[in-house]
Amino acid sequence: MGRAAKGDGSIFKTPTGYRGYVTINGRRKYASGSKKTEVAQKLREIKNQRDNGIITVGRSPKLGAWIGHWMKATEEKHKIKTHAGYQSIIDDYLPTWLSDVTLAKLTAEHLEEAYDGLRRKPLSGATIYQLHSIIRAALTLAHKRGHVPYNAAKMVVSPPVAASKRVVPFSDADLARIFTVLEDSRSKARWTFALELGPRPGESLALEWPHIDFAEGSIRIEQQIQTVEKRLRLVKYTKTDSKSAPEYRKLPLPGHLADVFREHRELQLAEMSRASRWEDWRDEDEPAEAVHAFVFTSARRPGRPITPSGDSQQWARLVELAGLPHAKPYTARHTAASRMIAAGIDLTVVAEILGHADIKTLIKVYAHALEERKRAAADLLELAWRGRSAAPYPAPYETGSMRSSASR
Repeated sequence: MGRAAKGDGSIFKTPTGYRGYVTINGRRKYASGSKKTEVAQKLREIKNQRDNGIITVGRSPKLGAWIGHWMKATEEKHKIKTHAGYQSIIDDYLPTWLSDVTLAKLTAEHLEEAYDGLRRKPLSGATIYQLHSIIRAALTLAHKRGHVPYNAAKMVVSPPVAASKRVVPFSDADLARIFTVLEDSRSKARWTFALELGPRPGESLALEWPHIDFAEGSIRIEQQIQTVEKRLRLVKYTKTDSKSAPEYRKLPLPGHLADVFREHRELQLAEMSRASRWEDWRDEDEPAEAVHAFVFTSARRPGRPITPSGDSQQWARLVELAGLPHAKPYTARHTAASRMIAAGIDLTVVAEILGHADIKTLIKVYAHALEERKRAAADLLELAWRGRSAAPYPAPYETGSMRSSASR
């Protein structure tokens, strides 16, 4: 009988049974059993895994260490705030005991136990879902690299789910109260812009005067102001842009909003003339010669963009003065979206104005506004029907399958 081919391994007798090995990347992967046929079967399974690229040898990394590697490997792919958010979730919520489990021993049961413990704290479903998503993505890479034979996160029976939040926009009466307060406010342009066109808060704060084209009647949205790890950052892309190939989206500028911006510009020029110093703020990663002309600037530190926390405080004060219950700044965006949908603007156009990646997101988030449109459509159909003459149905409805279908 000839010798086994190189890499096919070898089986030998031991005092307690049989033991064999297969060589993978210069190292041996062993299997043992009481019978030679049992060991041979195990070696065949190992060789199949080897040939399919789903098994390697060497020390198996711990889950925490592997997630750390995944974070570094994907840092350039993730946006700055996304990456920082992932790191915060890992630091705050990945259980230490789970972090110490090696990939070779990790099972779906480990993850289910961890998620159950987090639910008892209790943590929101959205937070646990984010942790699960990170683990699942990291294990997907581990599977591709051959560190695990399968992705344990995909085997979890009841994976965490981020509960969908009901969007409640302002009513017309609420808006009237808000605009009354805004009439003589320094923040009139900031929040009229938000309530009319629905930009994200960070996109509004990063808006610069060269981005507004009064002649064309348009606004370019191409960057964001964000707080990342307690530092104010100017991020040169929007939420749905590709980090490696950022683009901008163009919003329409209605005439009345253009007038509000012109008024705001006059107020800002007056502030500049009174200020002892106008601060030319720039991001720490920008060159010294970088110059910005932000539309919305800090009252305490003239020239600097408004911080996200300061912006939220202004909004809270506005809502309070309007006599309305607490609402987050994003309520302005939801209100703008709902009003555009209710006005009958094509959903594709609304999605483009809001900067949604696809229309499915719009439909999911603003289902309430779509229901209103459905009811409005039903009312229009009813009016059209009542306006018809009393003539009998047209021929196609009188004969054939269409009549039969209708009768059923």
